[in-house]
Amino acid sequence: MSIEALRLPTSHSETVQALNDHACGLREAKCYETALIALRRALALDPMQHAVWGNLGCVLWNMGRYQEAEEPLRRATFLAPSHGPHWGNLGLLYSSLKRNDEAADCFDKCVAHAINEQHRQGAIWDRSLMRLRAGDWARGCEDYEVRIPLRGPDLYPKMPVPTWQGEPLDGKTLYVQAEQGIGDRILFSRYFQVIKDRWPTCRILACVNERLLDLLWEFRHIVEFLPTGVPWPDDIDYGVFQASLVRWLSPDIGSVPPDPGLILKRVRTAQAKGTFKPPKPNQNLFQIGVAWTGNPEMQRNADRSIPLQKLLALAEDPRLCLYGFQVGPGEEQIGQLGAHELICNLGPDLAKLGPVAAGAAMLEMDLIITSCTATAHLAGALGVPCWTLLCTDAYWVWLDDRSDCVWYPDTRLFRQSVPGDWDPVLAEVRAELTKPCDAFDDEANDLGEIVHG
Repeated sequence: MSIEALRLPTSHSETVQALNDHACGLREAKCYETALIALRRALALDPMQHAVWGNLGCVLWNMGRYQEAEEPLRRATFLAPSHGPHWGNLGLLYSSLKRNDEAADCFDKCVAHAINEQHRQGAIWDRSLMRLRAGDWARGCEDYEVRIPLRGPDLYPKMPVPTWQGEPLDGKTLYVQAEQGIGDRILFSRYFQVIKDRWPTCRILACVNERLLDLLWEFRHIVEFLPTGVPWPDDIDYGVFQASLVRWLSPDIGSVPPDPGLILKRVRTAQAKGTFKPPKPNQNLFQIGVAWTGNPEMQRNADRSIPLQKLLALAEDPRLCLYGFQVGPGEEQIGQLGAHELICNLGPDLAKLGPVAAGAAMLEMDLIITSCTATAHLAGALGVPCWTLLCTDAYWVWLDDRSDCVWYPDTRLFRQSVPGDWDPVLAEVRAELTKPCDAFDDEANDLGEIVHG
């Protein structure tokens, strides 16, 4: 019997379509449990609807219920094997499960059966992130270039010169366009030094905003900074977007260059001038700076954000003093939780003074604990001990299944094992904190004996 022979009457089909459409809206609003009910009702009416099976799998994936999501997503590909989006969604699931070979196969099928060019580019983008996280930078970086046409000219304007692809730059001028978030711009700034070391006679131009320019000011000896909004320079030979420098200058994990220390130099200069100094506790306590969320406009910001209330539990240890490094959205949670007596909120001062002041405050800390935010990258560039807490599908620069960081030697990574569940991560952090706190106590006691002995 064919699938078409099993189709239900039009009235049922319209009901199924209405339920599926309703579930799509619920999914967008993150009302996942209600969406599941609508989708299961639709499938009870007509179990042959591939779109409903696909949406059911996507909702379960959104909820972090990965094992349950596999069957409906596979059913969707069985019922509609030429529908590219189903293969792309199954690829995302396998990527979340770290079943990378299966994910790559699904992404390849999604590319082959893409419904339009934007969808094809989206599949390549997802494949790039999977490969980069897995450490396959050669193929991952090649795929990663698709972000430029995918995100369009508003974010990636077409440059009036050839795109740089690793050609020798002796006597040439390279224009570097900053991109993505502040953390990425801090992370990839190290490549300015790499370019200048490799081709000393080259000229580097870079466009950055004013607040970031203050942080990168020590690069001015090797980079000519341009203000935002100026026309394209006339005398450049090549142009490149900043994240593409990874592809041409460190195509594998073993070739990651160290941070040149110029951000640290800039912040130390500001620190010496007394730019900003956080208040000290009345007694000798282990000082920890914390940040818990990033830019809310980032699509997966909710996944990487840590509920402040969970971080606040660290304050139960009287040997600790917490400082809030959250600037902008998220900072208001301190007041909402009535936590002003448990955490010293630096956010308002740092919002006015900028990232250099934030760096100066970090240098006063014994440790930074943060989610995947620009705070992690600034601490890493400064060499401040930093514990970065990651969701299950973390940003590719942190790689998969590592507790160390290839970019920042003083950074340690703590990872979720269950999507959305921060409790085991915070339990591990609290357990690990006993080691530096005990050492801190011993040092303080030794100092007391010297002073009072």
